[in-house]
Amino acid sequence: MKQLPFDTVKGVWLLTFWYLCSLSNVVIAQQDSVAIWKAQLTKTTSDEKKIAILQDLVSYLSVDKLKQAHKYAQQALTLAQKLKDDEIIARSFNDLGDVAQYQSNYKNALKHYQQAITYSNKAKSSNGLAYAQSSVGVVYYYLGEYEKALPQLRKAYKIYKEANNASRIDECLRYLGSIYFIQADYDRALEYYLESLKYNEKLDDKNSLQLAFNNVGIVYKKIKKNDKALIYFKKALDVSRESKLEDGIAGALTNLGAIYDDAKEYNKALDYYEQAVKIFQTLEDKNSEAIVLNNIGIVYKNLKNYEKSLEYHAQSLKIKAEIGDRKGEAASLNSIGQTYLSRGDVKQALVYLRRGLRIADEIGVKEYEKEAYEFIAKAYAQNESYQRAYEYYQRYTILRDSLFSSESLAKIASLQSKFKTEKKETGILLNNKNKAIETLTTERNRWRRIAIGASILFLSLVIVFFVRLLQMKQRAKNTREMKINPSHSTTENPV
Repeated sequence: MKQLPFDTVKGVWLLTFWYLCSLSNVVIAQQDSVAIWKAQLTKTTSDEKKIAILQDLVSYLSVDKLKQAHKYAQQALTLAQKLKDDEIIARSFNDLGDVAQYQSNYKNALKHYQQAITYSNKAKSSNGLAYAQSSVGVVYYYLGEYEKALPQLRKAYKIYKEANNASRIDECLRYLGSIYFIQADYDRALEYYLESLKYNEKLDDKNSLQLAFNNVGIVYKKIKKNDKALIYFKKALDVSRESKLEDGIAGALTNLGAIYDDAKEYNKALDYYEQAVKIFQTLEDKNSEAIVLNNIGIVYKNLKNYEKSLEYHAQSLKIKAEIGDRKGEAASLNSIGQTYLSRGDVKQALVYLRRGLRIADEIGVKEYEKEAYEFIAKAYAQNESYQRAYEYYQRYTILRDSLFSSESLAKIASLQSKFKTEKKETGILLNNKNKAIETLTTERNRWRRIAIGASILFLSLVIVFFVRLLQMKQRAKNTREMKINPSHSTTENPV
């Protein structure tokens, strides 16, 4: 058979030309998406079409123009109520809840999501219901009301699992794991995190994969298995760098910094932390920035530079108070108390440690309760108040022993072993399948080479036609799918 003539050099130049054309279309699409939707909005007379356009605008503008997003979400709700369409009304309330959540207006977010639940039940919309329930769980998570968050996330998880919605299943698993981690139930946290990792290894979602690696690493660090934690943090960093995920890179750098801090390699820890905080500041991620600032303060305390330590802790505490991160406040207050104690100022140490203990007790963060008990006991001992020191030390040991029981550690080891076995069995099956595929592939390669030249030219033309439309819709879709993630994966506040 005569082969098609194909000049490789010309083919490369042709592909490059069409690629540049595609990029220019992407830029144009990003610039005029909103203008196009607004123009369509003024021309259409159909309320249904207006609602669809308004929903696209809300999703697109929720990234950085929240006031406009709220305005369009309210307009969509008004039209949906006019149509008396319960499912669209539920979607509109979910949109309003998302905007309020992005604004950290959790009270309004809860109100809108509860309305979404009501109308989703009326419409018998399982997808809208699960979205609203998981969103309520997320809001309660950020408010530190974990017992209210858990049932909502479990309900949503059940619906998503029945629908086999992998990305939403993963999101619920991450939040559930994070809550159990905060409550110091490390075996259950690892169970959810490993399940999340299994889902993410099947998906082509690098961001979720790096979060899963970081989360598993965080559990191992917390139970003092830093060798295993290091493996997972490095995997998270590799995935994030390969995919150019700036927030993932910063999260992994933060976690690696904590490992080196534990190893007393303070300069290395500071280097990782400083890289991370610059990225978080560029991303305007206040929550994660505050976490890293607190961790930098801990390193300076270990270096006995107490003034610099208190300076970083104060910056961290200020940000956490501004954004309403009560768990983070407890962490920073404990850290400030420990720095004053190391400096020999027992009175100031007790002031901050008691404040940290009060918040940790109120929101049920047992790890920070334990930490506060330990250092309050040390403060009283340093002040020669031995009776009070003994009382707090007893509380510390009781809580410590309950968190790190031999039964809990054994269950964690069992979960990891099961995960490795399942992964190995999957690998064997894949290897056998790959051998068969390889045989078939060898036969097909010759025919594929013949068709490549023509295919590149054809696909390039198709790309030019579709890329602008896809770009406009994709951002709207991605934003709709997106929900605020829990805090970036760090040793203070895991994903």
